[in-house]
Amino acid sequence: MYRQLLIFLIAFGLFPAVHSQEQWEIDLLEISINERPLIDAFSSDSINSDLILSNFSPFYRTALNFREYSPGGISIFSVRGSTAQQNAVFWNGFKIENQMLGLTDINLFPGQMFDQIYINTSTETSRLINGKPGGTIHFNSRPQKNEEKLIISAFLDNNRNSSYQINTNLKAGSTLFSIRALSNQFSNRYSYLDLNNKNRKAEHAKLNQNSIIFSIIHQSSSNWKMSYDLWAQNTERQIPPTIFQQRSEAEQTDRHFRNALVLQKSFDKGVLELRTAFLAEQLIYSDSLIQEFSNSRMLEWQSRLSYSLSIASLFPIKVESGLRNIKIRSDAYDNTPHQSPFFLSFSGKSGDLFSFGQLGIQLKQEFNRDYSIPLTYQFQLSSMNKQLLNWFITAGNHYRLPTFNDLYWPGSGNKQLFPENGYQFDGSIQINHLHPLLKQLELTGFYRKTNNLIFWNNRQGSWRPENLSTVKARGFEFRWHTEWMISEVKVLSKLGYDFVLSELTKDRFPNDAAINKQLPYIPKHSFILENVFQYRDWQLSSHFRSLSTRYTNTDHSSSLEPNHLLDISISKSLDLNFMRCNLSLSVYNATNKSHFSVANRPLPLRSFGLGAQIFIH
Repeated sequence: MYRQLLIFLIAFGLFPAVHSQEQWEIDLLEISINERPLIDAFSSDSINSDLILSNFSPFYRTALNFREYSPGGISIFSVRGSTAQQNAVFWNGFKIENQMLGLTDINLFPGQMFDQIYINTSTETSRLINGKPGGTIHFNSRPQKNEEKLIISAFLDNNRNSSYQINTNLKAGSTLFSIRALSNQFSNRYSYLDLNNKNRKAEHAKLNQNSIIFSIIHQSSSNWKMSYDLWAQNTERQIPPTIFQQRSEAEQTDRHFRNALVLQKSFDKGVLELRTAFLAEQLIYSDSLIQEFSNSRMLEWQSRLSYSLSIASLFPIKVESGLRNIKIRSDAYDNTPHQSPFFLSFSGKSGDLFSFGQLGIQLKQEFNRDYSIPLTYQFQLSSMNKQLLNWFITAGNHYRLPTFNDLYWPGSGNKQLFPENGYQFDGSIQINHLHPLLKQLELTGFYRKTNNLIFWNNRQGSWRPENLSTVKARGFEFRWHTEWMISEVKVLSKLGYDFVLSELTKDRFPNDAAINKQLPYIPKHSFILENVFQYRDWQLSSHFRSLSTRYTNTDHSSSLEPNHLLDISISKSLDLNFMRCNLSLSVYNATNKSHFSVANRPLPLRSFGLGAQIFIH
C-alpha cells in the first residue's frame, strides 16, 4: 500500500545529501531564514532580498540541499552526509515528524507561514533533544512585536501557480494575538526528451494546500508567561509519474492538527518551563491505477519540563526531562505500534575559561522499553564574542532507533535491525572585518562516522531495511560575506562552497560495488552565490547555485548531470501614509536549464513570477 511513496521516502531518502555550514540569513516575504550554528559567539548577518516566494521551496534560496518530486511535492533534506531520517524539524520548539517514516516532508511546512526559519548543523543544543546526529530546521510562528497590524500577500506565475496569504497581528494590554492563513496552488509544467529522443511537454503534480495558524502570547505578571499555538493544515497533491510512465493516478492527502502550550515561571535564580503539545496527523494514499489505498493516523503527545539557572552569573546550566507518547493506527500495519520514550538531560557552559573561551557540555539519557540506550553527549569549546576572530570545536556521539516502517512494514519490515550509533566532530574559524571588502570569512571542517546505518536495499526486486557496517562523511565548508557602497548603491554579496565525501567504507557483501564510492544523490561539490543591489526603494538580486554530478545508484552506473541554476528578482517598495507596499518581478531558472532533483522527474524550465505585498500599520 502506497509502496511507491514508501520507496521514495525511505529507500531514496536514506541516501544523504550535502549541507553547508549555516551562517546566512535571507528575508523572504519578511520571513527570516537564518542559517547559523546556535553558538553565542557567532552573530547573524542578513540580506533583505524581498523575494516573493514562488512554486519553489524557500530552502531553494539557501545553501541547504534537498530532494523533491516536484514544486510543492514530497521533499526531504539531509545534512553533511547524514540520511534524511537523521535530521529533525521543530515547530516553535516542538519536534515534528512523520512517526511512520521517521522523517519530515519539508513541503508540508509552507515557508510563508513562519516569521523565522533557522537551519542548524549538529553544533547546536537541540541535537541531543531530537536524538538525531544530523541537522535541524526550526520554524517559528509566534506573534511578533511589529507595527504591521495586517499583511496581505499574493503571488502568480506563468505556470498558473499561485499563493495567497493574510496575517493579522493584534495587541491588547499584555497579550499578543496572531492569525495567519495561506492558500497555495502549484503544478509542475516541464519539457523533457522521451525514449525516442523527442521533446515533449507535460504538466503534473498539482497541489492544493490550505493552512491556518493561531498564536497567542500572554504576560500575566513579571514572573509568568504563557504562549499557545494551534496549526491546522490540509494538503492534497498528486504523486507524479516518471518520464517513463504514461500517467499516474496516485494521490496523497495529508491533514494535521497541532496544539502547543508553553508556560514559563521566573524565579530569582532561574526559570521553570513546561512545554506540552498534542499532534495529530492523517495520511491518506490512493492509486486507482493499481488499486492501492491506505489510511494512517498518527497521534503524539509530548511534554518537557526544564529548569535553567546561572551560578554566580558565569555558569548557566539547564536540567530537563521529557516524555513522548506515540501511537499509530494504519491499515498498512498488522498491529498498532506504540512508544513512550522518556529522557533526562543536562547542559551547562563555563564562563571565560583560561581567558580565551568557553567550555560547554550536554548529556542526555533516554529510556525505552524495547532498547537499552547509551548515554549521549556533546562537548564544545568556543571563543568568546570577539570582534575579529571567533572559533569553536565540538565533539559528541549519536544514537538512533529504527523507525516504525523499518520494523513493521508488511512483508518488508525487519525486527532484527540494530540501532545506529557513532560519533562526530567539527570545528570552525571565523574572521570578521579583516578588510573593508571582507566583512566575514569562515572555514569549517567536519567528520561523522555511523555504524549500523539503517538502509533500505533492493534485493531481487524486494525492498527491505538492513544495517550497513560503516558509513563515513567528512568535508569542509567555506563562507565569504562582504558589502560595500558604490555611490548611492549598496552591494551585498555572499559566497559559499562545500566539499563533502560520504562513503560506505565496509562492504555489505563480497565484491560490493558501492565500497568507497560516493553515496547516491550527494554532490561532492556545491557552490552558491547571492548578490543584492539596493538603491533607495529599488532592489535587484540574483541567486546562483551549482551542484556537481550526483550518482543515482550505489555502483555509479547512472547519474544526474551537474546542475547550474540562476534566479533574478527586482523589487520596488512604496511607502504611503498608513501602509507600505512591495512589488516584485522574478525570473526563475533564468538560463532555461533542464534540471532534476530526483532521477526521471524533471523540474520546471524558465518561469516568471509577479508578487505583491501590502503592510497596513
